Amino acid sequence: QSYREVVVGAVRPQLRMLLGAVIAVLAIGCANVANLLLAAGLARRRELGIRLALGARFGDLARQLVAESTILALAGGVLGLLLASWLLRTFVVLAADQLPRAAAIDIDGRVVLFSAVLTALVGAFCGLWPLLRMRVGTLATVVREGDTRTGSGTGRQMGNGLVIGEIALAFALLVGGGLLAKNLLLLQSRDAGIRTERVVTFDLAPIGQRYAQPDAVRSFYRELYARLSRIGGVQHVGFISHLPMYRFGVNGEMQIEGTLPWDPKDAPLVEYRWYYGDYFEALGVPLIRGRLLDGRDGSDTNTVLINQAMAEKFWPGEDAIGKRFGQGSDRSRWFEVVGIVGNIRSFGLSRATPYEFYRTIEQQPVASQTVVIRAATDNPSALIPSAKAIVHSIDPALPVTGVQTMEDVVAASVGQERLVSSLAALFAVLAAALAMVGVFGVMTYNVRRQRRELGIRLALGADRSTVQRLVMTRGLTLALIGSAAGALGAYLLTGMFQAMLEDVTPKDPLVYAGTAVVVLVSALLASWLPARTAGRTDPMVVLQDS
Repeated sequence: QSYREVVVGAVRPQLRMLLGAVIAVLAIGCANVANLLLAAGLARRRELGIRLALGARFGDLARQLVAESTILALAGGVLGLLLASWLLRTFVVLAADQLPRAAAIDIDGRVVLFSAVLTALVGAFCGLWPLLRMRVGTLATVVREGDTRTGSGTGRQMGNGLVIGEIALAFALLVGGGLLAKNLLLLQSRDAGIRTERVVTFDLAPIGQRYAQPDAVRSFYRELYARLSRIGGVQHVGFISHLPMYRFGVNGEMQIEGTLPWDPKDAPLVEYRWYYGDYFEALGVPLIRGRLLDGRDGSDTNTVLINQAMAEKFWPGEDAIGKRFGQGSDRSRWFEVVGIVGNIRSFGLSRATPYEFYRTIEQQPVASQTVVIRAATDNPSALIPSAKAIVHSIDPALPVTGVQTMEDVVAASVGQERLVSSLAALFAVLAAALAMVGVFGVMTYNVRRQRRELGIRLALGADRSTVQRLVMTRGLTLALIGSAAGALGAYLLTGMFQAMLEDVTPKDPLVYAGTAVVVLVSALLASWLPARTAGRTDPMVVLQDS
């Protein structure tokens, strides 16, 4: 693997999805700006036509409109860069432990140049858009359109088309955000194999000359266990070399006596764990069969515990108690299974349960340990001062680090999924809000352009509620077409979502249905104010103006 693959390979799908979300939000924002400038350009259509008729060149008008829109775009770009620099500091803090090399993320010259060029291009395109639309008609037709109160069919069609595109993009983003949010909720509800409530942990690493001999390490942890167990409010105390979802590292290939249930080239990796005391009781890990390791299992024994996943993999359909396995190709030393404990998702809630076996530090001292304390009260962190005092009374120079509750450890194991789903949801909500602003803008513009038509309808006896329903129906029609297009787009992108989902299918009907309801209700709300304005139209005033 390349260095880049090692660093970002695991998060590449998430980063690509977020980049796509950013591009979609940009496209929706551009569509809104294009709609506004298109409306403004159509309002100036006769003016531009007269200028052309009087001898102005098309390039002169283009430069004027591009200059106006580019100035607006660059002003927005500058404000966007200032906002991005402020938000980036917060993002780097939140993503520090979730994204590779998050601390190196910065707004450098390349980002500024890219943003400036993209902003200028967007501004130029949005400025030219109404002029390009005007040029498709003849000059005489443009000049004759002196009455702008009846509306332009072309303008309405283009505005409606842009809004449909906005709704489609917003729908697809909302589906993606909904899928990731549902996936996160289901991940958090997975059984971790441990009980996290009322458990606090901290790390110890007794090293140096004082602990050069294995017996010194054993004596330290024996005394620490005995004294911590006597603290009031402590139910169980245990030590573990690799706390689940927190520390990873030691593993190796194993063999068993007899016939291997797998191809020799596909030997599974097994994780090593060293523990002491009431570790399994502290985390609520059940004993499935056999016994736990105790005083009978000293430095001269090779008895071990294994988890249920290892028992099923190594001895499928058999009782693993009493079975033996060895490390790699070494057949001179065998570990004997005396107990089977429950599975723990040691690599995180989003990962499969690894194969694990356990020895005690009495059998093989491992200096670095995480202390696990289950409290009798709902505030396990209150025991930390007393625990620190005991540690320092045994060894004043030994630091106590990594204090955290087990609930925080489990929550952090899905930190990357939480970050990505939060960002996706943020972009989706932003896209939906921009799309609804687009609906509101287009419906307001259409109502203003169609005041004469609406006034005639009311003068001929149409009910005001009928006019309001007409406007809202038009807004709902745009939302229905956009939602259908967005649903099709999201369906076609299911392959991209598949790599980021664990417990949710990319075609989850509840997510699609919920998104449709949100979009349609939002579109109705966005159309309500223009519809109310249309219903309040005074036909006498409109007809007098005509």
